[in-house]
Amino acid sequence: MTNNDVYKSADDDGVYIICYHPEQDEFLAPATLPIRSAGTVTFGVPIHLLGGELHIWIFMADRRKKRVSKSSYLGLVQLA
Repeated sequence: MTNNDVYKSADDDGVYIICYHPEQDEFLAPATLPIRSAGTVTFGVPIHLLGGELHIWIFMADRRKKRVSKSSYLGLVQLA
């Protein structure tokens, strides 16, 4: 993700990923907070959630958590 001078984004902004599994009524997120400069996020899903669907949202915050973006819905992912 590229930085934006207008919104004062930075390489060390935290990237918050929130996932919701409606069938199990469970939320999950990465165990470690990823940062913007990583460019990707990978995290495991518990076995009991496989075969269902996850709704995924994302938002970002600066290192002091003073500037927080709006959340964006990324869509629905089918878990194999």
